[in-house]
Amino acid sequence: MKNRKFRVVIVDNNLEWRKTLSLFFAALTDVDVEVVGMVPNGRYALAFCQQARPDLVVLNINLSDMDGVQTAQELIEWDPTLWIIGVTSDVKPASPQLVKESGIKAIIPKDMLLDYVPFKRFHRNMSA
Repeated sequence: MKNRKFRVVIVDNNLEWRKTLSLFFAALTDVDVEVVGMVPNGRYALAFCQQARPDLVVLNINLSDMDGVQTAQELIEWDPTLWIIGVTSDVKPASPQLVKESGIKAIIPKDMLLDYVPFKRFHRNMSA
């Protein structure tokens, strides 16, 4: 029996960043990951996650309609087992406390997130 894929939803108001993260997850070879959806804001994330039942949400904490902290709090209320990783291009001094209170497991600056996968492996999969 094949193991179930790790289901991921990407929430970001920047389309290019959503596409980049999707390619990032597709390039992973040591885990079986499936990006089940990409949505542009918190309201769509709340509705979509209830249908898609992801294991992980990669969530921009600076969304336009409702911020990522509020979105995370509502997602955790709905599913306390959900893992949420916050990403941002602007880590403010208050962010760590807000993150802790919201249920977000970690916050990673956008410019560092792609460093978590060795570039050679990512580049090799992109050129295939």
